[in-house]
Amino acid sequence: MTKSTDFLLIGGGLASATAAETLRKEGAEGRIVIISAESRPPYHRPPLTKHFLLEKTKQSLLYI
Repeated sequence: MTKSTDFLLIGGGLASATAAETLRKEGAEGRIVIISAESRPPYHRPPLTKHFLLEKTKQSLLYI
């Protein structure tokens, strides 16, 4: 079985997450695929270094 992709987003950062969210808000239908070298969902990088590593925030709050 072949699955088609309507929107292919490269990179697992904030830009791809925002692009996917915007596509849905603007009424885009179809399959959105994000390709990333990372095994985790997109996350906010500045809080990672400024809050998470200093144990001031929970890991679950980093994800977009």
